[in-house]
Amino acid sequence: MEQVEGYRELYQFEVLIDNNDKKTLFSQLRPLCQAEKLRYWLLPISESGHF
Repeated sequence: MEQVEGYRELYQFEVLIDNNDKKTLFSQLRPLCQAEKLRYWLLPISESGHF
């Protein structure tokens, strides 16, 4: 489908949240994202940090 439509500008955001906050985040994002077909995926994070 993308090749038929041509170039599309895409953005990717990574959000680290506690699993307990997922419902709150989804309920706040859902009204903002109705016009767009947005994809999300959930991954467990075993560790994060900075060097």
